[in-house]
Amino acid sequence: LLSPNGKDGIFSVDIYVSQNRPINPFESNSKQLDFVHSGRPPLATEIAALRSVGRQAIVFSCGPESLVHECDVLSMHAGVHFKHETFMF
Repeated sequence: LLSPNGKDGIFSVDIYVSQNRPINPFESNSKQLDFVHSGRPPLATEIAALRSVGRQAIVFSCGPESLVHECDVLSMHAGVHFKHETFMF
């Protein structure tokens, strides 16, 4: 998730790992990165919070079809841009 409340007011990044894997695949020694989380992100809350900036915000989604569809619908209701990427392995 990217939001306008990050460092210097530009953006922030959060990565959610929802599969049965280590919570932080980027873990180095015992230090975890604070932007990596387990489970699914709170999409409705996060995207609705972008409503105040409208078309200046963008939601970018890459993942399972159900996740991409949910982001698309929530972005439309919030009035923000939406883009997605599909990877076929």
